[in-house]
Amino acid sequence: PGCSAAQDGEIELSVSGGEAPYTYAWTGATSSTGAQATGLGPGPYSVVVTDAFGCQATASYVLTPQAQPPDAGADGSITLCSTSAPAALFSALSGTPDGGGSWSAPGGVPFGGVFNPGTHVPGVYTYTVAATAPCPDASASVTVAVNSAPSAGSNGALALCSTDAPAALFGVLGGSPDSGGSWAAPGGTAFGGMFDPALHATGNYTYSVVGLAPCPSASATVAVTVNTLPVAGTDGALTLCSTSASVPLFNALGGTPDGGGSWTGPGGAAFGGVFNPAVHVPGIHTYTVTGLAPCPDASASVTVAVNTAPDAGGNGGVVLCITAPPTDLFDALAGSPDGGGVWSAPDGSVFGGLFTPAQHAPGNYGYTVPGMAPCPAAMATVAVQVDTVVPVATIDLLEWEPCTPARVVLAGGQANAASCTWWLGDGQVVQGCDTITVTYTSPGTYDVLLVVDAGNTCGTDTAFVPALVTIQAQPVAAFTALPERVSTLDPEVSFVNQSVDALSYHWSFGDGTTTAEKDPLHRYADVLGAPYTVCLVAMGAEPCRDTVCTTITVEDALVHVPNAFTPNGDGINDAFAPILLMPGASDYRFEIYDRYGRVLFATTEPGASWSGVFSDGTEVPNGVFVWKLQVRDGPSGARLERTGHVSLLR
Repeated sequence: PGCSAAQDGEIELSVSGGEAPYTYAWTGATSSTGAQATGLGPGPYSVVVTDAFGCQATASYVLTPQAQPPDAGADGSITLCSTSAPAALFSALSGTPDGGGSWSAPGGVPFGGVFNPGTHVPGVYTYTVAATAPCPDASASVTVAVNSAPSAGSNGALALCSTDAPAALFGVLGGSPDSGGSWAAPGGTAFGGMFDPALHATGNYTYSVVGLAPCPSASATVAVTVNTLPVAGTDGALTLCSTSASVPLFNALGGTPDGGGSWTGPGGAAFGGVFNPAVHVPGIHTYTVTGLAPCPDASASVTVAVNTAPDAGGNGGVVLCITAPPTDLFDALAGSPDGGGVWSAPDGSVFGGLFTPAQHAPGNYGYTVPGMAPCPAAMATVAVQVDTVVPVATIDLLEWEPCTPARVVLAGGQANAASCTWWLGDGQVVQGCDTITVTYTSPGTYDVLLVVDAGNTCGTDTAFVPALVTIQAQPVAAFTALPERVSTLDPEVSFVNQSVDALSYHWSFGDGTTTAEKDPLHRYADVLGAPYTVCLVAMGAEPCRDTVCTTITVEDALVHVPNAFTPNGDGINDAFAPILLMPGASDYRFEIYDRYGRVLFATTEPGASWSGVFSDGTEVPNGVFVWKLQVRDGPSGARLERTGHVSLLR
């Protein structure tokens, strides 16, 4: 077998060895010439060789399928950009190379066949197709060239202040841009690469670098912004009065400052920008406008001075009596006025400030304190009034009762009085300028004081009369009689004198007899009972006296009426009735009334009693009830009528 390059699968066979002449007989060959034969494909071939002596030799050959020589194609070349995508070198071979071969790099090291410009080395890359023996391997090469991609760097940004110097935009590009490129302004026009904030427009400036084929051109942009330099204006100064209204300090800056800045006070603390002389501290106040990078901040200051406003005090008023000494009107001003001002009289003339009521005219007196600019002068007035009404006080005793409670009538001979106050000497204080009537309740000798107030600055006048009123104690007559119930069996009565503040006494007993004793014992006639009016006159210092009278009833001994009963069912004193000690009583009638005069009980039967119930049998509540008794004595025929009270107690 061998490697055949014959066309259409034709093979050649030859017999070697031996010496001619020989004859050859071929089997399986399509044609033959002596020792040479031609076959058309694989299969068994045989030849019989006969020499001149008739000796024969036979050779046979089985031709297996012949291996075709491999095809690696023809050499090629490729040029890539350093930024190109990986490329398969097989496609760069010429001809019709067989697939399945292997690649080797320029140094002979194995290679995968796909060239990556970013990682592989340019050079000759060999493609080899392995042959089946006896065919030799086939090889072809691809020469790879790599052109570097141009670099315009990466996009950048540049911010400049409107007052900055021109800047080279190349240095703003990121990365490592190739030099030698060209610049274009935002509108596409050519640009030299130096940006001048005072001349050029803001926007995107493009830098381009032309690439060597197949590398495309590269470009990058620089976004340029120009920020305006802030303006805080120029320094200013402001002088205010302590009473001035609040003022924006912005208006005190010179030039044309930008708005929107911030203020700081003299100590560096934040400040709102509106200066209130009543609140804020004078000094240097700084206005700062923040610059947008890279522009610096701008500052200017306003020096504020505050002059204290003059204080003339508040308007005042003073009322003086015509008799008052000279008065300094400065003391009549309200508040805390500054000294050193100038006074003017109501007519505008200069006034010294010391007002004499008997000399100067009343009216409005002006006080002026000059101010330091811009503070205006301060003015205040004192309204002066002069009272010419002077009070006069006198005391007259018009009426007088000498005994307590003593009625006394007093009159003041006062003039020009707005109010009058009386001190009566016994602790009483009475107001009144007309005639007053007062009562003394305690005996004694009393001084009287009257103060008359004119109701103005002329003050008061006083009248004082010592020992004007002497009051004697008024005696109070009082006595009690014992026993409380007197009968004809024992008609003697003891009178106990309970009078107060009495020096002597006069008794009249109602039966025509009298006495001057203090506590007399008097016996009435022991005849038929009767009432007697007893009077006591208690006498003190003249003309003070008091009288008290009461009725003493001497009861008949033949009738006894209890003064209380207790109808509580205990069997003791449960009923109420008169006790008759007379025989043959007739014309008997006994009645009991409530406090409204209604009859609660009535009987004509001697000895009948009341058990303390209403007519319907319900209990009468506790109380005091009136009884009335009418009866005629049997032996004498005398008619008795008695009335009294009984207490019901359950």
